[in-house]
Amino acid sequence: MVTTVQKCVRAGGKHNDLDQVGFTPRHHTFFEMLGNFSFGAYSKREIIHMAWKFVRQELNMPEDRLRVTVLETDNEA
Repeated sequence: MVTTVQKCVRAGGKHNDLDQVGFTPRHHTFFEMLGNFSFGAYSKREIIHMAWKFVRQELNMPEDRLRVTVLETDNEA
């Protein structure tokens, strides 16, 4: 499993929302886009457990500081 952080600049395109920049707290000209990729035959269930274990045990991050989100329409999540 690999996680990436890409530095992005908002520009025109298919979902052009440049006219919203500065008017809402979520529309900025510069932002970071997060993504993850799997190179193995891991299921989402395995990856979620591995990631939680890594974050809690290896990085020692406190559970009360973590937020977990799930896309409700993703039947595998």
